[in-house]
Amino acid sequence: VTENAINDGFEGEASDWSNVSSTDWMKYLDSSMLISQINLPGTHDSASVKFSSLESASKTQNVYVDTQLTYGVRYIDLRVNTSAQTLSDTSLSTGTTDYYTCHSSYNALKSDGSNYMMSEVIKACYDFLDAHPTEFIFLQVQADNNRNDGAFQSTLREYIAKNPDKWYVKSGIPTLGEVRGRIVFGRGAMEDGGYGDYANGTYLYAASGSSTGANTSPSSPYYLTGTSKMQN
Repeated sequence: VTENAINDGFEGEASDWSNVSSTDWMKYLDSSMLISQINLPGTHDSASVKFSSLESASKTQNVYVDTQLTYGVRYIDLRVNTSAQTLSDTSLSTGTTDYYTCHSSYNALKSDGSNYMMSEVIKACYDFLDAHPTEFIFLQVQADNNRNDGAFQSTLREYIAKNPDKWYVKSGIPTLGEVRGRIVFGRGAMEDGGYGDYANGTYLYAASGSSTGANTSPSSPYYLTGTSKMQN
């Protein structure tokens, strides 16, 4: 967290951060804080743990998203291959589409060698937030092979529509209290797709300010980078 958050936003019975659990560290932050005041621990290419080939060039993480969240990570950078696959868990979407997670053109794998799916990452986020409702997760989803794929954009809307109470997709900067127990949805580049507030058509972006096409306008409240590599 930021120094200001520690000095001014710290609440609860804990006297210092050494006794705070990595699974519930947001519990001790003031709910009135804007989430832009919080430094979120994050991972880059969060699903890129195991690959069948070129792993030395594609692997960015040592543990999967569910474990990253228990370690305190709250910013997930998810890359997907938008070659449509069939969704097996219909509780996650109003549609039937799922995607492989990937790093560039290489699909990411689970420890058993099967494909690591976008739905599994989203389910891991839901399960974590159900168990730890004081927390929120900032989720950036990017299609590595086709960033302006209209079907991909529609698929994301279907996931949000199925469980709207688990997502925050409005524009502007919310307070921590508004997003506890939710996924705050962000974008890494200026793709068109209506991911933001459905009422007024505005968008919510996450931007590093360094990627090609990144949204660096002052109206974008989030400037995030996820560079951590989580170790066992």
